Formats: sequence, structure tokens, C-alpha cells
Amino acid sequence: MRMPFKKLNQAGFDHVMIVVVFVVLFALVGTYLLIQSHAATSNVTLHMTSTNGPCIAGTTIQHCSGSPAQTWGKLTGSNFQIKNGLNQCLDDWNGKIHTSPKDQNGYIHVSTCYGNANQKWNWAGGELRNVASGGCLNAQGASANPGTALIVYACNGKANEIWKEVAAGSSTGGGSGGGSSSGEQAALCREFGYSGQRCSNVGVALNELNSSYRSWANTTQEVCLGKLWNQESGWDNLIWNSSSGAFGIAQALGHGGTGTGATITVDLVGGGHRANTYVNQYPSYVANKGAALYQIIWGLNYIKGAWGTPCGAWSQEVGHGWYVETRSPSGATIHS
Repeated sequence: MRMPFKKLNQAGFDHVMIVVVFVVLFALVGTYLLIQSHAATSNVTLHMTSTNGPCIAGTTIQHCSGSPAQTWGKLTGSNFQIKNGLNQCLDDWNGKIHTSPKDQNGYIHVSTCYGNANQKWNWAGGELRNVASGGCLNAQGASANPGTALIVYACNGKANEIWKEVAAGSSTGGGSGGGSSSGEQAALCREFGYSGQRCSNVGVALNELNSSYRSWANTTQEVCLGKLWNQESGWDNLIWNSSSGAFGIAQALGHGGTGTGATITVDLVGGGHRANTYVNQYPSYVANKGAALYQIIWGLNYIKGAWGTPCGAWSQEVGHGWYVETRSPSGATIHS
């Protein structure tokens, strides 16, 4: 009587094992397909207006390189985060719309992904609308020049608010209007042995020269600037000098302010030099967080006010080992 009972148990066990195997296989296949689907939708660059336009690269638009900082998760329709290959999210830094050149609101920031409304976006008709402010991602000043800041502005449907997804790696080099040539950038990066973010920082500076300091662009001033910031920081936007407290590409002592970024005047001491470098709250804040564009803007303004030109600053650097001079709250002189 026991043998049939044992056979029945064995048969039942076999059926259970078959079911378990199928469940496991189904789970494995489903997981694989999910991973593949995620991989396929996390590999796009976001171009302004067309596939040949410049790419979103954090806080600015840049020539398209396909780097992790320019590679984003595929846009999904509504209430989503825009996350790059460095696992950082695009956000409207204070959840408001930018309304005027002096306005501190609505600048784009790239930061840790935390899922608040100012990091959520809706995607429709090429426009990217921020959930918190209701405004659209906009290349400031309707400019397509690489290095142009990104802001959140009232939605208007113009070309500088229209973005197009392109499979990463299928299109590079977008953004030819008014910026520095990629050849200049490549030459300087080769000279200093730069790649990745540091080479990108060189490109941002060259574009800023072309747009705001044209008398310095494509001259020996450009060479002096390259040498100055190579020696000071290695063009690293996150480097910090523990002795002086200087930070970033230009080795600024606060980028015009402390962590709060209040508007202040930078007073130079010694040699009769005095520079009034006004930095409003937002640029100071994000420069102190590592935003290369605003570190460069601060640095160029400082150089112009303190030393006249990059070669003047480089001469000071060669002769004395520093080019930034200011006073601490206690009145002590600080060099960087």
C-alpha cells in the first residue's frame, strides 16, 4: 500500500518542480528584457532644435561629444527625471521661472537625483516643461552658441526651447554658431594632456572668450589663459586647495561670495590693484558647487579687473606663484 503512495508523492513533486522551473525561467527572461529595455532607453543626447543642434550638457549647451555628461535617459512623456550618464539629474534650481537678465530664478542645475518637483519634467511637442515652475527648458538669449546657459523660461515654442532626442553616438559636433572651433580645443587639450571633463572645461572657456572677450580670443591671451589655469587648477572644476580654500578652475576664494552667494565686491590688496567683481546669487552658488561655466565667467571678470589681461595674470603667476589676492573676514591677506 505504501508504494503507490510514494509514487503519487513523486509524481506530485515532479509537477511542482516543473512549475517552479517555469516560474524561475519566466522571471529571468522578464528581468533580462527589462534590463535591455532600460538600456535601450537610457542612451540619447538632447539636441536643440534639430539633430545638428548643440547638446544639453548640464548647465549649458555644448558641441555634442556623447560624453556621460551629455548622455541622458530617454524622455518618457510626463513627470519624469532627466538623468545623465553620471547619475545626476537636471533641475530648476529654485523651482521658478527666469524673467530678466538680473533675475536669479530659473537657472538650470545638475545635482543628486532626489525626485522633487523641480527635478520633474513633462515632454510634449519638443518642449521640456518643469513641473515645479511650469516653464520650459530654454537656451538663454535665444543663442545656439556652445557655452550658452540653460534656464527655465516662459514657454514660447521658439527654436531655443525645442529639443530633439538622438541616439547617443549617432551625431556629434552640433552647435557651430559663434563658438570656438573644436580644433582649438583639441590642440589645447593635447598640449596639457586633458580628456573628459577637463577638456570640456577648456572648450567652455574658449567659447566664453569668443562670445564675451573677443579681443582675447585666438591670440596670445588665449595661450596665457591656458597656461594660467593649467598651473592653478589643471582646469579641474572640483579641485580644492586645503591651505587657502581656493576652489575650481580659476581657484577663486568664494566666487564672489560664500556658500550663500551674496553679491559682494572683491577688493584686491597690494600693488594698487583693485577689482570690482560682482557675482549675483545664483552664479556664485553654483560656481561654488562646481559649475564650470560660472567659475570661468568669474575668473575672466577677475582677470580683467585685476590684471587687465590673461597674460598680465600669467606674468603675476610666474613671478609670484599666485594671481588671486583678497582679504579674509579677519583682515588677513589670502593668495591663490
